[in-house]
Amino acid sequence: MPFRILSGLLGAFFFVQGVNWIFDAQGAAEGLGMPLLDGMARSTQAGDLTGFFLCLGGFGLYGAYSESPTWLRAAGFLLRVSARVLALAVAAPIQPHRGVPLPRKRVCTAAKDLGCGLQKSDNLKGEHVKR
Repeated sequence: MPFRILSGLLGAFFFVQGVNWIFDAQGAAEGLGMPLLDGMARSTQAGDLTGFFLCLGGFGLYGAYSESPTWLRAAGFLLRVSARVLALAVAAPIQPHRGVPLPRKRVCTAAKDLGCGLQKSDNLKGEHVKR
């Protein structure tokens, strides 16, 4: 029961973040410590972050409501893969004269996380399956 409550609270938090991007993009961007971009970049920034937070929150809320670990795993994988991509971007800044360096260990770890998530999520009933 405590995990269900925690999952619901985190799902609600992320869902509210997504709704905030819809109604107050400037405030949502400032809340995350980023500037609100201009032109087409604003559309991409607001659209991507709205979709990310609404999906993350929706997966968490639905997983807590239905007591389905599959939906909670989906939220966890979405959050973890995005954190890995962010870590990759921070660890490997773009250098125009050298191209984009990609730390092999971080790329492999992100791919492994995604692959493990897909493998564990093939049981849609949420039952534990031993492999």
